[in-house]
Amino acid sequence: MDIEADLRSYFVVLDKLDYVYFAFLKPNQHPERDYLIAKLIKKDIQSIQARQQDGSSLNMLVELTAIGQDKNLFAEARDIYFEIAQKLIMGKIAVVGHGSLYKFLTATFAFALDPHRFAWFTSRDQAENWLLGT
Repeated sequence: MDIEADLRSYFVVLDKLDYVYFAFLKPNQHPERDYLIAKLIKKDIQSIQARQQDGSSLNMLVELTAIGQDKNLFAEARDIYFEIAQKLIMGKIAVVGHGSLYKFLTATFAFALDPHRFAWFTSRDQAENWLLGT
């Protein structure tokens, strides 16, 4: 299996919840894969736009707990998620993370989305419940 196909296994589209779930690998295990995943997310921005052309909403769960303290990856993720946030016509973004990631992402999204469309959580269950409205 080539590395891109292998990385694709970390991207799961959960149609029943109608959101795209992006997950980074655990910190410092495979930094080269983390970088490639960031590049793949950029490719997926087009598919996000395509799914919204019919006016349907698209919710997104982003799990960033695995970015760790890599400042370059932080910058890359900030740019990627800001670009995605700008392109989301309708829908919500739930972010799962801890500690300094909170400040990092609130600064990134604060002027791109209103608080009803962007929320921060410390667990994936909480994020999924918010996206589902439960």
